[in-house]
Amino acid sequence: MGLGTLYHNRAIKSPSRAPGALWAGALTPLLTTVVRDGALLQISVYSEDTRNGLGGWDNEFQLIGPEAGYNTNVACTKNSSADFAVQWISSDEFYVTTWEINGYLPNSVPGNNENYPTVTWYSTNPNNTENGPPVLGWSVVVNTDVDDRNMIAIAAGETFQSLNQTQCRVIFTVQEFSVSVNMTEQTISVTSLKNSNITDPEPTGRLVNNAMWSLNLLSRMTDSLYVSTLGNTLQKNVNNTLNRPDLNVSTEEATLSAIFDSFTAMLDEILVAYGSSQIALQNATTSTGVISILPAVKVGNSYYIFATIGINIFLLLAVLIEAIRLRF
Repeated sequence: MGLGTLYHNRAIKSPSRAPGALWAGALTPLLTTVVRDGALLQISVYSEDTRNGLGGWDNEFQLIGPEAGYNTNVACTKNSSADFAVQWISSDEFYVTTWEINGYLPNSVPGNNENYPTVTWYSTNPNNTENGPPVLGWSVVVNTDVDDRNMIAIAAGETFQSLNQTQCRVIFTVQEFSVSVNMTEQTISVTSLKNSNITDPEPTGRLVNNAMWSLNLLSRMTDSLYVSTLGNTLQKNVNNTLNRPDLNVSTEEATLSAIFDSFTAMLDEILVAYGSSQIALQNATTSTGVISILPAVKVGNSYYIFATIGINIFLLLAVLIEAIRLRF
C-alpha cells in the first residue's frame, strides 16, 4: 500500500475566534513541513504576524473529525507477452534517431493503441552500441468502461532491459485520515483510519483521471538526447533497493519494488500539485474547527508537595516547642 493524499486544502482557523472567521490582520503561511504517516496531506496553516512568535496560536491542535482522501495502491508485475514496445522509426547522418513507444495495455480500448515518438542520439556503430539505445517510456490508460484498473506499461531499449515489459495497476482507495498540527515543531502528522463507510471526496473521478493523465504526460518529456532521465532515475532506484542491507531479494523483485515506489511517489506529488493549484488559482479553501492542546506548566508534584508540608509542619512544631521551653 502506498502513500495517499488529500485532494483538497483547508485553511485552519483558531477555535477561540468567532465561527466562520479567520485570524484578523496579516495572514502569513506558518507551516512548510509535512510529515508522511500513511498519507500525504496538502494543508495550509495561517497565523497572525509570524515575526511576533506564534501570533497567539496554540502549541498543538487536531482537526475536528476525520478528513477524507485517497490511498494510492500500486502493484507491478513483469509481462513478457505484453504488446507494448520501443520501435525504431528513422535515423539521420548525425545519428539523431527517432523511436516510437507503441502498443496496447490490458485495458486499452480495442483499436486505440498508445503511441508517441521520442528522440535520442544513437550511433549504429557496433563499438558504440553495446548498451543499446537509451530509450524508456511509459503509457497510462484509464478505461472506466472496462474496470476500475488504472494501468501503466513501460517499454524500454536494451540499456534499461530489466525495466522493459513492466506493467503496473493503480487503484485509488478512499481513506479517512486524522490530522494533527504541531506549531512548535512546524509539522503536520497524518494518520490513516479504518472506516469502511466513507464518502468519496471527488466522486466524479476527474481527479483520478487527471492525476493518471499527468503521469502519462510526464513520460513525453525529455531533456537530453544522450540519456533517458526517466530510465536512469528508475534504474538508480533499483540499485538503491538492491543495496539495502535489510532486504534480501532477487533483481526482478528489487526492480518491481523500485518501480512501485517510484510511481507511488510521483502520483503523490501530482495529487499535491492539484491540491496546491486550488489555492493558487481559485483560492478554494474550506475552514474547519480544531481541538487545541495548550502548553502548560505544572509547578510541583503531589509527592513533593506533601513532603514539603510535612517538613514545614515538623519545623514549625520544633520552633514552637523550643519557644515554649525557653519561655519557661
